[in-house]
Amino acid sequence: MRRITLLTICALLLCWIGGAKADLVGYWPLDGDATDASGNGNDGTITGNVTPTADRFGNPDGAMSFGGGANDKIDLGTGPDLQITGEMTLAAWVLLRDGNPNNGRVIAKAGGGGQRCWSLNTELLSGGVANPATFQIARDGNTNLSVLDTKSLPTDEWVHMAGVFRPGEAIEIYVNGELRISNTTSIPAQQHNNSLAVLIGNRAGANNCGWYGSIDEVRVYNEALSQAQISSIMRTLSACNPNPANRAERVPVNPILSWDAPDPEWLADPNAADEVQYVVYFDPNELLVSNRDASVRFGPQYETGFAPTPPDLELATTYYWLVDVIDPNFGQPVTYPGRVWTFTTLPPKAGLIYPDDGAVNVERNAVLQWDAGFGAVAHDIYFGTDGDLVAAGDASVYVGRTVETSYDPDLDWQTQYFWRIDEVFSGGGLAELGDVWRFTTAAAVCEYELDGDINKDCIVDFQDLALMAENWLICNLTNGDCP
Repeated sequence: MRRITLLTICALLLCWIGGAKADLVGYWPLDGDATDASGNGNDGTITGNVTPTADRFGNPDGAMSFGGGANDKIDLGTGPDLQITGEMTLAAWVLLRDGNPNNGRVIAKAGGGGQRCWSLNTELLSGGVANPATFQIARDGNTNLSVLDTKSLPTDEWVHMAGVFRPGEAIEIYVNGELRISNTTSIPAQQHNNSLAVLIGNRAGANNCGWYGSIDEVRVYNEALSQAQISSIMRTLSACNPNPANRAERVPVNPILSWDAPDPEWLADPNAADEVQYVVYFDPNELLVSNRDASVRFGPQYETGFAPTPPDLELATTYYWLVDVIDPNFGQPVTYPGRVWTFTTLPPKAGLIYPDDGAVNVERNAVLQWDAGFGAVAHDIYFGTDGDLVAAGDASVYVGRTVETSYDPDLDWQTQYFWRIDEVFSGGGLAELGDVWRFTTAAAVCEYELDGDINKDCIVDFQDLALMAENWLICNLTNGDCP
């Protein structure tokens, strides 16, 4: 099986525009929530043991994990866009955990007898094959028409699955972009519909259909996509690798946004890659961006960079942006819509670099580091073992003012410290008070034991002498057996 790695650096959605509305019904990136990124409003409701998890690129909260229970699901409702009886394509990235106990549903609008409809799933065992990739439609309320792979779906690794219904012609199942099986026998002109909600990760009215693993990048089309189009979904032809990175914080207020172009190998005409254009949507209003409102639209353009206007953004503000790719080489332009990215601009407050807030086992020779707030010309340092004094900015824990963004303190072993950085600006205005951070140094680890090292800090000094005197005093006052 061919493993898709470098070509799937980013995971965005695919949409064909041919003079009318694109046939993408729903797109659920599952980036920690169940938002429909297609703009069609088919947002889901999460119930049961469904939690964010890393996606196939290792991005935290980039996919959703499903426990496999009867109530573990994302309910997408019964919106009119989901009432599909004609052409259809279902697609998703999935990870099936080893030991799967269920007929796992990836996405389904299906129930028991009288409520059959459609489903992209695996069967626990069919024809001697465990966990084959499966696509089902319903001829009527009681009769499923299925196509099943002849191989087991790999477990504990990300796999792309897609099912296609071509009315009167075929139903097909794809794994990692490869057409595995096509059923062309007695294919109906349309499939049966029901009144049930569409579910991700489960099937209505069943106790053994929960998905046992992870799901990402779920798409529903009311169009029968070609194999080349399914490969494009899997490999992705949208803009990727945003700069600033998605969810970046403390971004300068005058950034030049940039992104990577799609790989020319997967364009309609690889030799015409320079003709690809980009449309950028950018604004602090997430809804305007996700809805591709004309008021926040910029382009089309040929460059893979964008300078926001005005050039200086607001401080400590979250911005949203996406980039749609337009490939003009299909006769009619094909648009590959992008996913919404976000970043937050630099605040005037100092930002923590090292050590992490609450860190333990910090080395005794650690150098404290921070990121300057926007416009700061100097930094007031407060440092000590009393958190209340540091929080109050007490003179007893004031270290001094520096133009550097680091501080090398004298630290003791196994001690908790508190510190804060107040930012100072030109013009003599009020300082920007910093957050109080804390860390704890590690316990001393001596190369060898030293005679007289009472406190076990690997050195013999006046602290040890004081402890020794205190021990002798206590011993004599209690008439103990002094060493």
